[in-house]
Amino acid sequence: ARLNGAWNAELQAPPSWRFDAQSVASWLALRGKAELDMQSSTLAGVPLQGTLRADSAAAGWSIDAKASAANNKASLQGLLAARADGDRWRAEIDAPSLAALQPLVTALAPRAGLEGLDGAATGQMQVTGRWPAVRTSGTLRGSALRAGPFSAAQLNAQWQAAPERDAPLSLKIDGQRVARGEASFDTLRAAVDGTLAAHRIDIDGTSALRPPAWTDAVLGANSKS
Repeated sequence: ARLNGAWNAELQAPPSWRFDAQSVASWLALRGKAELDMQSSTLAGVPLQGTLRADSAAAGWSIDAKASAANNKASLQGLLAARADGDRWRAEIDAPSLAALQPLVTALAPRAGLEGLDGAATGQMQVTGRWPAVRTSGTLRGSALRAGPFSAAQLNAQWQAAPERDAPLSLKIDGQRVARGEASFDTLRAAVDGTLAAHRIDIDGTSALRPPAWTDAVLGANSKS
């Protein structure tokens, strides 16, 4: 691994402040700004670059982060607000070469079951509010995907959800040549529509049925007779 970067932080905290990484109040008590720039770095042989900007000039903390690994890019912008309902986050991913991430995934998560990682993926997601009162929407598109026992020639997904019982709830998944282990589908579609209180789930798939393997031997014998 080779990590090259520079960071700068100007932070202030109350005299009685004690840091708790899992406490939003602990983060919000900090004031100031912080910057991190990482360039010309490698981890598990994968080239890495990234930037992080955090500023508490507004109420809460504004965050702007970008990262790239072997031509795959991801970004996160948002606000950790003083009020839970003021949180705003947007994440994007543009990964045209997932296979290039395999050494990194193997090094950081060797038991993730993502052997043979391959394909391309793009997506974006918006989140407002704070867990569990979270609203989210987004899209995800993948092609020539492979990860462990899973594969898909094409896979598209989009969703919308909110915590209120009568808020719109929607999830649509559309896949082509989807397989996991021995189970495979030429087409696979799944949809959830309605609200959290009352919704409908539809799943539709098509698969070319093949005769049992033993019939190959029988047909081969008959063709020679």
